[in-house]
Amino acid sequence: LNFIHGGAIGIKAYFEDYLDDHLDEVSPFIEAINTGVKRASSIVSSLRHYTRGDELPMGLCNMNAIIDNCLLMLHNQFDKRVEIVRDYHIDSCELIGNEGKLHQAILNILTNAYQSIENEGFIRISTRIVHNALLVEIVDSGKGIKHTDLNKIFDPFFTTKEPGVGTG
Repeated sequence: LNFIHGGAIGIKAYFEDYLDDHLDEVSPFIEAINTGVKRASSIVSSLRHYTRGDELPMGLCNMNAIIDNCLLMLHNQFDKRVEIVRDYHIDSCELIGNEGKLHQAILNILTNAYQSIENEGFIRISTRIVHNALLVEIVDSGKGIKHTDLNKIFDPFFTTKEPGVGTG
């Protein structure tokens, strides 16, 4: 990413020095490259949080930031057919936990929510503090869980997806 960003800076400097009359024409492209670099950097940072898993010790975690990192990772999957509605508690929603595991859990829940939406729909995420407890609520407009499967949802590796698609 640094090479790409450095290249964009070099191209801009070249146009400023030698082709200044064309700078206005290429500036949107240079800005697009820089925006892409920032976005890719954010995704890499989010992936780093996700892949840490067990290596992170228990510590203070900001749940709103964890959710935002997960949404960033899934952004391209959502396309324009799924609207994401955030309703975060104004204050920071912090708790003691393993950031990597929390990240994995939220990512799995959001992925399941997205996959349950057949056409267009929404995923609404809210965080609140209720009686000194952090409440995270994720609601989607998907098809829901079959009544016959409800008693299995906490079984390890239970999935309704095809083999190789879901891990449960």
